[in-house]
Amino acid sequence: MGRCAVFVAVGLFAAGPALACTIVNQPPPREALRIAAVVFRGTVVSSNVLPLHTEMRGRQRFAVALRVSEYWKGNARETVTVYALAPGTDCMGQTYDPAKNT
Repeated sequence: MGRCAVFVAVGLFAAGPALACTIVNQPPPREALRIAAVVFRGTVVSSNVLPLHTEMRGRQRFAVALRVSEYWKGNARETVTVYALAPGTDCMGQTYDPAKNT
């Protein structure tokens, strides 16, 4: 009985939080590169709120402009615009904040 209680106590303290959204829709890196249309590194220049769309049930949408610094795949351009949703309980969406000028 004593050993079981110690095992349970150690198991509870050693366990970390399980975040459900960390593994949703995440292919391995090589597969993600293969299926992506564009792969680049960039800095957020602006994030503009788009008008509400009735089918989005009040979920905020954004047009995010990024200044590209490096391309791995796709047509090279100086800036790229991506469209994003505000984060939600469905594990979809992302927040993009413009870089702070220092």
